[in-house]
Parts: sequence; C-alpha cells; structure tokens
Amino acid sequence: MIYLVVAVLFLHLISLPLVVTMNVDIDYDNDYGLIKFKLWFFTVYKKSVNIGAVKQKLEGIVVGDESKKTQEEEKSGIKPATKRFLVSLSKRMIERVRVRDLDLDLRLGTGDAAVSAFIVGMLKISFESACAIFGIDKEKAVFKPIYDNEYIFLEFFGIFSLSFADIIYAVCATLIGLIPQRRSYANTVTE
Repeated sequence: MIYLVVAVLFLHLISLPLVVTMNVDIDYDNDYGLIKFKLWFFTVYKKSVNIGAVKQKLEGIVVGDESKKTQEEEKSGIKPATKRFLVSLSKRMIERVRVRDLDLDLRLGTGDAAVSAFIVGMLKISFESACAIFGIDKEKAVFKPIYDNEYIFLEFFGIFSLSFADIIYAVCATLIGLIPQRRSYANTVTE
C-alpha cells in the first residue's frame, strides 16, 4: 500500500508544472532597472541594474574581434558534442514551454515624433506576430510612443510553465536523436 502512495506522489510531482515568473522593469531616464525571477511564488533571483553603467559597458565593447571569441571558446572547455547536445536539449525544452500569461508595457520616445511612432508600431507588429507564431493567446501589450522627448520605460511580466515530465521527455528525445540510425542498406549482403 505504501508503494502505491509513493508512486502516486511521485507521478504527481513529475506532472506538476514548474511555474517561472519573470518581471523586468527598466526606466532609462532614472537609470533604474530591476530584474526578478520567481519559481512558483518564491523569489529566486532579484537584481537591481544601473542602466548608465550598462550603457557605458555596451559602448566600450569592440564588435567583430574574432580572436577574443576563439580564446573564450577554448577557455570554456566544453566539447563540440556537448554543445550540440545542450543546444538540441534547449530547443526541445523550449518547444514544451507553455505561456500562461504575458504582459508588456512599453513607453518609448526618441525625441522625433515620426521615428517614435514608426519604431513603436514596428515593435507592436513584431510582438503580435511572435505571439501568433508561438500560439500565445493570453497576452496583453501596451505600446505607447512618447513624442516630445527621449524616454524608455519597459515593464514585462510573464508566467511560463514546464513540468518535470516535459524535461524528462526532452532529455530522452535528445539522447535518442543523437544515436546514429542504421541504414537499411547496411544489412544487405554483397555478392
């Protein structure tokens, strides 16, 4: 009897979805940013970001230096087969993620009214297209252009769920996909 109870509890835990909540707040004018991740209702990661410091670091990066990239890849120590496995696994896991809620509030101003309206319109179209492609129907998005000054405010809230069974399925499917398949002509006997 106890084995049955343990088995039912184990199956319940495997099918219980991991619910990850992500909240991103960025206020460019006040140099303030906050990133918060929650697992169910527990805060797992919370980071306050100085936007001005991030902007300076991004401006200081030299783009296109290939020698640095190869040195970083050599330092990582990850073999190409492991990278291939991890990329394939993450693709399969992303396919299994369910989006329960998605809220986006973006207020953007570039100082030029026409450019602000154009960029905000393109972002709205891109967001709606991505939601249609990925089958997200519970989304709410507010895109507002600010016409008279330079201003960026972004608030994002999303609830994503993935169960342990989905993770086990993704790992098994990836492992089976990496096994080389025998060709039918390999079994024929040549005369």
